[in-house]
Amino acid sequence: MKKLEFLLQKEGDRAWLPLETSDVEILEGKYRVVARIQHPNTDIEIRVTHTSFDPGAQRKVQSRSARTNPEGLVVIIPYTRLKPGLWELSCLPDPKSTPLKPWQYGVQLEVLPAESETSEPLPPIDQTEPATSPAARTNRSTGRSRSPTNCSTGRSPRTNPNPSSH
Repeated sequence: MKKLEFLLQKEGDRAWLPLETSDVEILEGKYRVVARIQHPNTDIEIRVTHTSFDPGAQRKVQSRSARTNPEGLVVIIPYTRLKPGLWELSCLPDPKSTPLKPWQYGVQLEVLPAESETSEPLPPIDQTEPATSPAARTNRSTGRSRSPTNCSTGRSPRTNPNPSSH
């Protein structure tokens, strides 16, 4: 058995995504997380901490007790709407127990706002500019290239569905 494995599943997806690093970026949405740890049939404490990106927002911490199953699996959070901010998920020995060797496992999720395709209004078309291909024009306010618009939907096609990589 691996020493530790956190698994994430987005609502509506069938597959579980193993979180291979302790610091992961995801888009806001409804997710659940389980952990597989090397402590089967063990009482543990689960801590969930959320720090919003909003200035002045307070850090929220929740703790609860749980027990791992014979395979060392435990639900860290059931389906929960993860809002933008930093989410820290950790599991450690139950405070009432006395493990032979102290341990703690955790993962940090940076939850980014999900941007809708229409969140940024399109700039007006300047009729005085010479005609060029839409992809070659740039938006003067952002400096980003404007992508061509899909005429059937009126929206810009996305070549990369992950906005965090732009």
